[in-house]
Amino acid sequence: MDGAQSPKGKAVRVAQADQDQINRLHTQVLEQRNRLKRAREQVAEDEEALQVVSRRKNVMELQLHHQKYSIRSLET
Repeated sequence: MDGAQSPKGKAVRVAQADQDQINRLHTQVLEQRNRLKRAREQVAEDEEALQVVSRRKNVMELQLHHQKYSIRSLET
């Protein structure tokens, strides 16, 4: 019997296959963590942008209200 056919050789191959699978899964976990981190960063940026847009909208609404009031005061 050679090493490839012996029970010990088979156990070594199985152990290596298991280790390879563990390494692949570990890599997938790291990749998913990185994607999650980037997604969280993007959400934070989007929330900041939304706040800016919301403030601009509020300013524009106030300006519009002021213009309507000014027009009404000119009409009377």
